[in-house]
Amino acid sequence: MESSPSSHWARMTEAGNYAGLVFIYWIFRCLGRRVFRVVLFPVVAYFYIARREARRASREYLEHLYQSSPGVLSSPPGLMTSFRHFQQFGEAALDKAIAWSGKLPGGCIDIVDEPAYRTVFDDTRGRLIIGSHLGNLEFCRGFASQHREVLVNALVYDQHAINFNRVISRLNPKSRVKLLQVTELNIPTMLSLKQKIDNGEWVVITGDRIPVIGGVRRTVQAEFLGAPAPFPIGPYILASTLQCPVSLLFAYRQGGRLKANFEIFSDRIVLDRAQRDAQIRKWAQNFADRLAANCRAAPLQWFNFYPFWDPKID
Repeated sequence: MESSPSSHWARMTEAGNYAGLVFIYWIFRCLGRRVFRVVLFPVVAYFYIARREARRASREYLEHLYQSSPGVLSSPPGLMTSFRHFQQFGEAALDKAIAWSGKLPGGCIDIVDEPAYRTVFDDTRGRLIIGSHLGNLEFCRGFASQHREVLVNALVYDQHAINFNRVISRLNPKSRVKLLQVTELNIPTMLSLKQKIDNGEWVVITGDRIPVIGGVRRTVQAEFLGAPAPFPIGPYILASTLQCPVSLLFAYRQGGRLKANFEIFSDRIVLDRAQRDAQIRKWAQNFADRLAANCRAAPLQWFNFYPFWDPKID
């Protein structure tokens, strides 16, 4: 499937950069969240007007959510609903900076599933965590370091990962989170991650973005909010290689509180050579179902601002 290279999410300029995260964090620290929201409004308005493709992607997602999930949105999504979606993204940027700083207020996070949470944190084995772009995965990374001294290795596709590691060190010199820039899951990368798992560390990967290398050829179709969409196969191939427990992790704001949802996905993912494709589709569908359920819980907090159902990329 061919189209302009600019349509790939990895080539799109993100709304904000890492220096911006530091800036908004210090606005919050010095002036509080109310002043931050005042500053945020014109910034969000600018990006909402300037980012046409992101605006269209927002409306597409909201339409799928409205059509597939009656009652989640009170009315058909329009310009204001989409604008509030962008505002939530701005709020999440501040939450991201707070999470990286390690200065989470005591008692600010509610655990959605306490038994699953205890299973995750009481198990000293290495673990693969599959997250998403719903809400704020960074809060759970910061949250994890407060509850057990676990090393967290977050796989990212951003070419500025090294710079972001410097920002993390600046905000929180004691951070036990490391960003690893990965463009493809090749053999050296797999071996490196296997060693980290054997050392009892966590590896975090997202399950809702098309791979940078291989594009849609490295995806499978799964039903998501009423329509088929491409989901990456990488998390399940990685899980089968690492042979470790696999959990899902979602975090989002709800009613002024932070919700952390740890879900047990599988103690092991095994892919048989003869049935590999069908098994990957099953795991991807399981993930898509859980992502959809969490999207319904936080409908304006899924931040994949690119054409997700029809990406038209290599």
